[in-house]
Amino acid sequence: MKYTFAGLLMGVAVMITSATVYADKIPYEIEYDYLNGNVKVSVSAEETKTNLSLVILKKGKTEADCSIAQGAIKNFNDTFMYVGQTGTVSNGKYLFDVDYSGVETGNCVAYLNADGKEKTILENFVIVDPNDYRDAIGYVNTAATQDDNTFLTTLSTHKLALGFDSLLEGTVDMNTAMIRFKSYIAQNQLSETETKKNIKLYKTFVLMEAINTHKIETLDNYINDLYADELVISDYKAKAKSETISKYIISKISPQLTTLDSINSELKKALLFTHIKYADGYGEVVTALTNFGSVAGISGNINANACIGLVGKDYFDTQALLSDYTSLQVVPTTPGNNTSSGGTSRVPASSSGFVKPSQVSPVQSIKTVFSDIEGVDWAYEAIAALNDKNIISGRGENRFAPNDAITREEFSKIVVCALGLQNKPVSKNRFDDAEDGAWYVNYINIAVEHGICNGMGENIFGVGRNITRQDMTVMLYNALISQGKNLGRAELNFEDVGNISDYARNAIESMHAEGIINGISETQIDPLGTATRAQAAKMVWDMMNKLQ
Repeated sequence: MKYTFAGLLMGVAVMITSATVYADKIPYEIEYDYLNGNVKVSVSAEETKTNLSLVILKKGKTEADCSIAQGAIKNFNDTFMYVGQTGTVSNGKYLFDVDYSGVETGNCVAYLNADGKEKTILENFVIVDPNDYRDAIGYVNTAATQDDNTFLTTLSTHKLALGFDSLLEGTVDMNTAMIRFKSYIAQNQLSETETKKNIKLYKTFVLMEAINTHKIETLDNYINDLYADELVISDYKAKAKSETISKYIISKISPQLTTLDSINSELKKALLFTHIKYADGYGEVVTALTNFGSVAGISGNINANACIGLVGKDYFDTQALLSDYTSLQVVPTTPGNNTSSGGTSRVPASSSGFVKPSQVSPVQSIKTVFSDIEGVDWAYEAIAALNDKNIISGRGENRFAPNDAITREEFSKIVVCALGLQNKPVSKNRFDDAEDGAWYVNYINIAVEHGICNGMGENIFGVGRNITRQDMTVMLYNALISQGKNLGRAELNFEDVGNISDYARNAIESMHAEGIINGISETQIDPLGTATRAQAAKMVWDMMNKLQ
């Protein structure tokens, strides 16, 4: 749906002047298309489940211009550029698709409102007239082929019409950053049709200078603005779940960034080192080397034995990693007594919960039913056994997808089938987000009726959401309790125990004592991290063994 500027002005003054204390801000993304006079503002439906409103004031107007004296009449057409509301979700997002015309280029005040959320100002919101934008693109491209001073002056004059802005501008040497940007544009002219890319390029060159001069401690606030490989961006978001890991990642980036190739390469190296240091089992190391190993000269089929030996190591250069990887490609002759499980291994209750490489035993010979599980040796037995019992299945073409995330309803089915409850009657479907007749409806309702899990409040199960490590643990804990199993308790000696939700604390302590859930490292248990299919299989299999 595209919104126009025909105002939805009824009740606007109430939205603007509301003094309600909200829980938190609304996460949003903005995509500009200045060539066609369009801007899209989107909000993830997972983060905000309510009606939203977007307000854009005209250039030069502030919230003070929106107030109305009691009994007065005011024409808001001079104040508001746009007001819109939506409660419709498309592709997992709420979207405001705003076409504008005849609007003067400039900074505008814009903000989002939603029940239960803090009114959220859209930072550095700029509306650009398409004619100004086309002119600016031409001027800057031409100036990039001239001397540095000409380029810097031209860019400064036209940066607003290009939507160029960065929160880091006041902290770095902008001349140095922009002269590097000039070198890029001289070889790769800015395109009129790629507003989003142009803005990201600008912000990336500013960000590189901030990294070079140690002006930021993490990339968390800037990762969405970075022009880099999509795999790099998504991998960072998935891995940087704590301040410790975020700081570790940036510490592994060389402060000598000058080109886009250099920041892409350095980020791949930093992510590779981070996956090794904070690996949730050596299966994660296999995946990291598959994705980013080329920066260390590692390619082709990844050796699982070598990955076992790499887990937990702290690397500072790729040559050391390559040397270790090469030397570790030998099967140990003196194995220990425990079995690696990618973060869900069986270890003594008194241990830290982290399985060292020296503790890993040779993989048992098990018939391989899937073609993609060589990197998760620790889960072979569980995957094969559960598949044989029709408790878990692959994802087509002999693929198990061991490192994929697993959803709440998928895990519920596995647990219900593991307990042999799949044919139990269901009294009703109690969840509004579970469509009647969907494959998962009976499983999630059986799980609830047998005390294995609950929803996420207000008749919502959380269908389609990836299950967290703590929620997976709670469900398995409840499953064991429902079968009359007495469980012990173990002290949790992890730095991030404060991240464990109150409802999950007892379950994690008990399941840690039973060796079913352990840390992703010696110091982190990562309760809010997303569980993988291989981890789910191993933990369910361990639970079933407890019931024998």
